[in-house]
Amino acid sequence: MNRRIAWALVGAGILLAALGGVASYLTGAATTPATVESSANGASIHAESFPDVSGQRQTLAQWAGKPVLVNFWATWCAPCIEEIPRLNALHSKSSNSVQVIGIAADSRPNVERFIARLPIAYPVLVDEARAIAFSRRLGNRPGLLPYSVVLDPSGEVVASFLGVLDDGKIRQIESIIAKNLPKAAK
Repeated sequence: MNRRIAWALVGAGILLAALGGVASYLTGAATTPATVESSANGASIHAESFPDVSGQRQTLAQWAGKPVLVNFWATWCAPCIEEIPRLNALHSKSSNSVQVIGIAADSRPNVERFIARLPIAYPVLVDEARAIAFSRRLGNRPGLLPYSVVLDPSGEVVASFLGVLDDGKIRQIESIIAKNLPKAAK
C-alpha cells in the first residue's frame, strides 16, 4: 500500500511540474533579444515565403524596412481567436509603423471559412505543414499556439510572446515597435 501511495505522489508531482511549466509559458511576459533563442537571422527570415489565403506565395521580405509582428495561430485555437480583435486594432491603429502578419498552422479551407465569420484586417499566410516548424526557428521551443514575434526592420527577432496577446502585451509590443522604427519614421 505504501508503494502505491509513493508512486501516486511521484506521478502527481511530475504532472504538477509539467502543468506549471506550460502555465509559465502561457502567462509569461515577452522575452527580450538577450533571451530569445532564434535559430534564424534576418536574411533567412525575410527569405521565407508562405501562401496567402488565395494561394499566392508571399515572401516576408516584402515587409522589410519596418517592424513586423508575426502571429502564429490556428482556427481551432481558442486563445488565438481571443487575440484577433486586438491584432486587428493594432493593425488599424499602427499600419504605418508596423506590419501585422498572421501565419496560420491550419488548412487553407479552414482559414477561408474562419475569415468569412471573423474578418482579419491584416495579411494572413497559411501553411499547415510548416508554420509550427518556422515558429520554432523563431524561438517557440514548445511549438505552442498562439506565438508571436516582433521583427526589427532588418528581420531580426527582438521580442517573442507565447500565449494570448492581452492588452498589456499589446502595449509592450507598441513600446518595442517604437524603439525599432527606422530613423526616418520616428
